[in-house]
Amino acid sequence: MIMIIMKSGICRAFVPDTGCGVTQWFAFGGEMAASMSCYYGQTASTIEIEAETDCEMFIVDKPTLENLCSTQIILRNNL
Repeated sequence: MIMIIMKSGICRAFVPDTGCGVTQWFAFGGEMAASMSCYYGQTASTIEIEAETDCEMFIVDKPTLENLCSTQIILRNNL
């Protein structure tokens, strides 16, 4: 499980189908992108994420994020 923290750019989250996929949401610079129910439930996500523009992002795996939340109260209070 991962969480994406967008530094810049635009990403689209969608559920694939036989066409272009059904858009669920967009993430912009300064926002997070993840399927939180899958993240906390530790289940595979049916959502795919693609870059709509050039992007800079941080990819954070679950153990790293949990470690950060245990030491950084601002993260713990906002997730």
